[in-house]
Amino acid sequence: MASNPGAQVIAVGDFNANAKPDFVWLDPGAGLKPLGMWELNLAQAAVTTFALAPAFDDAIYGSAHFSNNAGVPSQMLLNRGGAMTLQWVSSTGTYTGVQVAGGSWTGINYIAAGQFTAGAAQAGIADFLVSDAQNHLWDYSIGPGNILSKFDITALPGGQSWSGLTLLGTGQFFQAGVTNFLVLNNQSGSPQQNQAYDWWLDPLTNALRGTSATPAGDSWANKQLFAIGTFDTRSDLPAGRNEWLVRVTDPLSPLSNHLLEWYINSNGQTVGLDLGAAPGNVELVTIGHFDSNSAKSELIVRNKSDGHLYEWWVTPNGTLSGVDLTANSGVGTGVQIIGTGNYFGSGDDDLLVHDTSNGNFYLWAPLVVQPGNPASTTIIGIALTDPPFSPDSTALLAQSMASFGSGSLQLTGSTTLSAVANLSHQTVLAPALNQHLA
Repeated sequence: MASNPGAQVIAVGDFNANAKPDFVWLDPGAGLKPLGMWELNLAQAAVTTFALAPAFDDAIYGSAHFSNNAGVPSQMLLNRGGAMTLQWVSSTGTYTGVQVAGGSWTGINYIAAGQFTAGAAQAGIADFLVSDAQNHLWDYSIGPGNILSKFDITALPGGQSWSGLTLLGTGQFFQAGVTNFLVLNNQSGSPQQNQAYDWWLDPLTNALRGTSATPAGDSWANKQLFAIGTFDTRSDLPAGRNEWLVRVTDPLSPLSNHLLEWYINSNGQTVGLDLGAAPGNVELVTIGHFDSNSAKSELIVRNKSDGHLYEWWVTPNGTLSGVDLTANSGVGTGVQIIGTGNYFGSGDDDLLVHDTSNGNFYLWAPLVVQPGNPASTTIIGIALTDPPFSPDSTALLAQSMASFGSGSLQLTGSTTLSAVANLSHQTVLAPALNQHLA
């Protein structure tokens, strides 16, 4: 992709129903912005390129399985000139879609997608939350015939106005079986200002329910959500529940730049733990289980000062530990990590990497070469071939047939990826996570 090394990935899923990970990108250059798709073809160690079309003036809110009507596992939810639209890619590489009947974005603000109702969770379909001009909270879903269904959550018993609130993230925090959402009260002068809550829709009635998501005696003042996941093995943390990591941003606090781990325990109480100090100039890149440094999920973060990538995890003792992947492997600066998944089939997550200096692609797998605290962890990987790209082409381009054998290429200092000025991080690249992570 040397012709668009700075392309930005805006949606992730399987948009053409062939069981391969797809990454829809937008060229941020001047003029008509080409829209395309990269597809990971692991069997051929290649990235297949689809050139889709010049982009419309679309706002892409999310990618998920919003409807059974499209016949593809993933669709993109768009605002196209105020019209609610689903878009995907046909088997021949054509960018196609349908307007949602009865759906309009006029006076409507998108909040989040998930499986907020029990019916959506059972059907494996994502519904989504929106607010209207009267600050009512609504649940929207797309049913048979691509017809919009909706109900007013605020109007139901226990409903709350969506005013003075900010979405922090989604996950499984207390109520099982449906997606929960963390909300922060940021209304100035409110007695609940800087307090957060875990909200969910009752699986039987769809009425709004909730509980505090702030430890007793604490608040969200001078704090920032850093990540949502399952990082710890504490006995009072029920299986399947997520924690959320919070960064202290108050420079005058003795806990400045500390990461706090908060979660709702088996008694329904929000617990706060101090994981220790962490560098303040890092940003979250992605979350997954990459190696044996932890039995739970690990975080890949980037140091914004020098571009180094780090792997962080929570130790069994409840402290934060980490390793400098760039220093150990000689790779990491000037790249976008655009996908996380079990691509190699090893059971651990791997990273799909885009070199922003020349457009080349790599598959990386962190490898622990010496356990302990701190561990010594390096990166092994393979280079992926990339078919020629023409922004004028609208057909599926030929797949590269290069073979890299059964082994993997050790990336050493001699194969360091070139550093570039653009160290942009696309938070949309982790669709299983909420887009408000960092």
